[in-house]
Amino acid sequence: MKFPMASGVALTALVLGAGTLAGQGAPSILQPCTRPGLESLVTLCATIPVRENRAAAQGRMLGIRVLVVRPDSGAELPDPIVSVPGGPGGRIISAAGGWAGLLKGARGHRALVLIDPRGTGESDPLDCDMSDGPSHPGSYVHAFAPTARLRACVDSLSRIADLTQYTTDAIADDMAEVLTALDYERTNFFGVSGGTRQSFVFATRFPTRVRTLILGGVVAPQFRIPLPYPHDFARSLDLLLADCAANAACHAAYPDTRGELVRVLSGLDRAPALVPVSPPGHPADTARVTRGIFADRIRSMLYSPATAATVPYVVHRAAAGDFLPFVSPLVPGLGAPPGGDGISMGHYLSITCSEDLDRITPGERAAEAQGTLLGDYRGQQQADACTLWPHAKLPASHFAPGKLAIPALLISGDADPVTPPQWADSIKRFLPEARHVVFPTGGHVPVGTPCAVALEVQFLLTGETDGLDVACAATLTRPPFKLP
Repeated sequence: MKFPMASGVALTALVLGAGTLAGQGAPSILQPCTRPGLESLVTLCATIPVRENRAAAQGRMLGIRVLVVRPDSGAELPDPIVSVPGGPGGRIISAAGGWAGLLKGARGHRALVLIDPRGTGESDPLDCDMSDGPSHPGSYVHAFAPTARLRACVDSLSRIADLTQYTTDAIADDMAEVLTALDYERTNFFGVSGGTRQSFVFATRFPTRVRTLILGGVVAPQFRIPLPYPHDFARSLDLLLADCAANAACHAAYPDTRGELVRVLSGLDRAPALVPVSPPGHPADTARVTRGIFADRIRSMLYSPATAATVPYVVHRAAAGDFLPFVSPLVPGLGAPPGGDGISMGHYLSITCSEDLDRITPGERAAEAQGTLLGDYRGQQQADACTLWPHAKLPASHFAPGKLAIPALLISGDADPVTPPQWADSIKRFLPEARHVVFPTGGHVPVGTPCAVALEVQFLLTGETDGLDVACAATLTRPPFKLP
């Protein structure tokens, strides 16, 4: 929700006038609320007003939505767990049930605080639909940012938001205001994927307010989305195909997945595949699959071990001329979730255009993409989008953090196609007290495996990494490959 314009003095009085959550009961701004999966827990919600542009004395106010899950016991420690969603552009309150279950072992005496970042979820989302909607189901299979849809999105969102004000620094300041409103001074931040950047930036801006950091699928300060994608995709695919070759049933069914993938991409280079789609209750339509769309979608499938296990099958069917197994998971009614991927595209572009694409030259993209299956498709798509998207211009000093004396647990999946272990290793020079745990067959953000959960809970309880027994990480295995 948008708040009316208010003075800085009035805003400060509203935000800071709450009682102490841990010591004196819930602040008056928090009200009981319910969420699916949390019916047996005590949950409280609030919408905290923040200024969209903190440099302006007057201007738009945003409503930052927060959900607090009270500890399972009556006695609450003063440092809650703050979970931060991925993306950038991900929402977290809608996933509250999953987070509460994941961290059950650490919630005995600590609250769980979930904040939808500005421009996402329930915090004035900057949503953009890059398809033409259910009346054209084939349009759900589309390039990263179709120009016509992108222009329409810029036009509509610019009427309600200053798109240059959606940066990771602004999100960190929002979180600080929200936590202050709830009288939480010290916290334990748990960020995943794009949320690792938000967690790290919060820690650099407010180091005394962070007791511990858990970062899963690390987006390090040196990481520039999507520059490493071509080579990191290639590495992840190599690991998958090696595991398939070592599996008798997979190798028998798909003896040459790489060759089939090369042939599919070569064919799509010559002409896109036109795939009939007929979701129940919607008109029949045609999906247009290009080389770039196919390669980038295969890359995305490697994020999850479950979908990665279907890659040889999907490629094999496409090589035989059947693209429906590829298309179906993208179209609502055929396999795609009705709510989409949960990413607010406007937020994603405002962040990545200012903090990533502006730091990438065409020459760097070309060098990184040369000789790879993905090529420069994703880099060119995002670069083109950022020429149209209003975004902040940040100085080079913004990307030069100092060292943080904060205990940190870093978690990586070795088969991750987007944030492989090298990125967590690179952030350790800023976090000298960090411990890095690699799951050998893990995909993107393997923080929900039983081994990872045990390590996370122990770390949150003790605040130390020295006593962690990480041997269990080596026991993680891939799920079975999908066979014909």
